[in-house]
Amino acid sequence: MFFSAENRSGRRRPDRRRAQPTAERLEPRALMTHSPGTEFSLPAGFAPATEPTAYLDVVTGVLQLDPVGRNVALVNFTYNTEPVNISGSSPGPFVYPSGTLQNAVSTATEKKTFPAGAWTLLTTFPARLAGAITLGNTPTLATTGANSASTNGWFNKPWSFGAVVAPNSLSIADAERNLVSITTTDIGYGPGRDLFQYAEFGVVGNRYGRVVVYATPDPASKPNSILGMASDEIVVSTSTGSSFTTTTLASLPAGTTWVNSVSGDFDGDNRTDIATQTDTGSWWVTTNPASGTPTPQQWGSVAASQFATVGDFNGDKKADIAVRNPNNGSWQVLTSTGSGFTASRFGRWNPAVTWSNVLAGDFNNDGRDDLVGQRSDGQWIVAASTGTAFASSLWSTLAIGQFGTVGDFNGDGRSDVAVRNATNGSWRVLTSTGTSFTDSRFGVWDASTTWSNVRPGDFNGDGRSDLVGQRADGTWFTSLSNGRAFSTSAWAALPIGQFVTIGDFNFDGRDDVAVRNQVNGSWRVLASTGSAFTSSKFGSWPTAKAWSRAFAARA
Repeated sequence: MFFSAENRSGRRRPDRRRAQPTAERLEPRALMTHSPGTEFSLPAGFAPATEPTAYLDVVTGVLQLDPVGRNVALVNFTYNTEPVNISGSSPGPFVYPSGTLQNAVSTATEKKTFPAGAWTLLTTFPARLAGAITLGNTPTLATTGANSASTNGWFNKPWSFGAVVAPNSLSIADAERNLVSITTTDIGYGPGRDLFQYAEFGVVGNRYGRVVVYATPDPASKPNSILGMASDEIVVSTSTGSSFTTTTLASLPAGTTWVNSVSGDFDGDNRTDIATQTDTGSWWVTTNPASGTPTPQQWGSVAASQFATVGDFNGDKKADIAVRNPNNGSWQVLTSTGSGFTASRFGRWNPAVTWSNVLAGDFNNDGRDDLVGQRSDGQWIVAASTGTAFASSLWSTLAIGQFGTVGDFNGDGRSDVAVRNATNGSWRVLTSTGTSFTDSRFGVWDASTTWSNVRPGDFNGDGRSDLVGQRADGTWFTSLSNGRAFSTSAWAALPIGQFVTIGDFNFDGRDDVAVRNQVNGSWRVLASTGSAFTSSKFGSWPTAKAWSRAFAARA
């Protein structure tokens, strides 16, 4: 986007740019955005800017600018898709409201962009002649009224341009990679990335500001409660936002030996259920309905196996269970119908080697969960699901394996794997390309102490996965990901650590940590502010019962 304003004397500055003869005389605001601009709102989890900063939410497509009171004379957002799209009908994300490109509007299935030469420029009138940015109708800025972005004719007030990009058409990683400066110089936000260009009245030369790309969390997708098991009893602790209300959900058949317990949305109602397996191989599911009292039901049977792993392996929005036979290496998937499991063979992993760090994630972003596992020789194998089978292949070799954790650490929509070197404390992230992993160092945790309770979560609400872990002295550290590295700091001190569970327990869009005191039974929630944890008591589970499991849940 390119904006021009009057100088402080009120006189028009000479416009030496060549006019675009076909430019339509439209209101500047209509030229700026597909949907009307609205009041600026600082995204949750971010401190107020001290330099001119833009914010792009890839979930809503909304672009905002905070000039922090500076007298900004020009703003230029450059989007280069590499290779650049040439015509208004070419695939790409940006939206035009009217004019000659009025039909070039992105949808969820058809992404469009603006025309370009060597660079892709979004301006108040999208044009590029003889290598120069041109405007046929240079806008001015109102200094009064509801739509004012100025107090003196310069762009100096925070402003939201509305949805300049189709909702959910860009990943965080794509937007960061393609919002670039006209130079490839690294000026602090990566090599010419995550940037916009601006000019400031009275300051010589072009200036560069950061484009903060983030994704508004979807509260409906985050756990907000806890399911617990004590012997044959299943309870649900539902959060009110400030405390847990705990009730008995169901009782499992008495006198049964349970060898596996997992959680997932097995009936597709966006609420978390529990599946338990007996020593004879039968799987029982206890649903968690919005109303009524559930009765545990037998859904299927498969011989007791290893690596019971929950994921949506066929992409039907219902959780399934993958289990492996350690004798022959075969993978069976118990596919959920919503009221039962159908078992089928999906693939095989070599039974002659030892496997660890077996985890589920959507590593190719096709809507179906896959499996990842590490062989004893350091090879990382991904079993990509086709919906009916696994296609297993080598994605990386990395002979470290502490705290293998799945998350989307760069915000590109594909699951990645974070793993720690226990010897030197360094964290490596195996970033998924969709067909392989790219290994890079993201940070380090002190190797001279012991760590536990390592979990992934989005603790600042920016759409990227972060890590939390507890040091031996009870201090909780959070490693916030910017997509390329972790920024690690102490967020709280709380020397308890039973049943560490991640969820959004106060409904603010940021993940929190729930942890139980095994001595007195109390649950405390470390609520994230985006930069620290605030500890408060949410409830308790009686110490007279032998609690064995706690699961993060939607309820």
